[in-house]
Parts: sequence; structure tokens; C-alpha cells
Amino acid sequence: MPGERFTVVFAARQAQGVATVSLTDGPEITVRTLNGVATFTTEAHRLTIENRASTADYTIELPRNALWVEVWVEGRRLLRLQGARITTDAPLDARGRYLLPLTPPAR
Repeated sequence: MPGERFTVVFAARQAQGVATVSLTDGPEITVRTLNGVATFTTEAHRLTIENRASTADYTIELPRNALWVEVWVEGRRLLRLQGARITTDAPLDARGRYLLPLTPPAR
């Protein structure tokens, strides 16, 4: 369960892969890998996903009422949920989920 602040960190960019983020009414942050392997390490206010050499996709469920959650990939913030406000450049899919690319940014 997130406290005042929580950070989800992917340790590395991937050659391919997407993290699909959705909001839920539940109290917990849930992260799953869909088609690959990764190591998850939790700390009090942080979840680190060791995804080096992975091409997996992930689902991330964030509590709608979380105070502050950020999703980072290798030092780059991809999404911030602050109260009811979401800040991201990621597109929404037809189901209202955010599609965060885990690949290097386009040049």
C-alpha cells in the first residue's frame, strides 16, 4: 500500500516493452510482468523492477486515491499520479489505460 509518496522504478530501458497503467479502487499498488521475467524488490516507499535484458510487458494498477505515485524508467519519469491528477506524455488506450513505453525515447 502506498504511503504519502511511492515510486515504481524500472532499472533499465528495454529493447521493447510497455507498462500499461490503470487506476483502481483498491488500496494497493500491483505490478505484474506479462510475458517475461523480472526481479521485484520492495522498500518502504519504493518498488524496483530489475528488468535489464528483458523485453517483457507489465501491468501496473495504481489506487485512484493514492496521494503521490511516480513511475520511472532508468532515471526518466514517465508518469506522476498526484491526488486525482495524472501527469504523463503517454497515450491512453481505448480502455483508459496509460501506455508507458519502456524503450529509449525517440530522437
